[in-house]
Amino acid sequence: MLLSLTGCITTIFHIVANKRKLAFEGFTVSLKAERVRGVSTIQRVHGTVEVRTNAPQEEVDTILRLTVKTCPVGALFDRAHIPVEVTAQVMPP
Repeated sequence: MLLSLTGCITTIFHIVANKRKLAFEGFTVSLKAERVRGVSTIQRVHGTVEVRTNAPQEEVDTILRLTVKTCPVGALFDRAHIPVEVTAQVMPP
């Protein structure tokens, strides 16, 4: 599930960034899942999206917010009541 979410965020971010004309030179998604020992399901996901761009942080944050809202795999996590917290980090190109 975590790999599916990573792939979905990657794909949707690229689509949204292109629509908003955000130029970037690189992109990395790092997610970690948390679960309690003895429980078979994930309880929480957190991570970062590093974007190498000259764009302002606010624009990257907006694109990430739209990405997470649009991602169909993220919707599955939402329906399962598994919080997904992803933050954006703007890195110089």
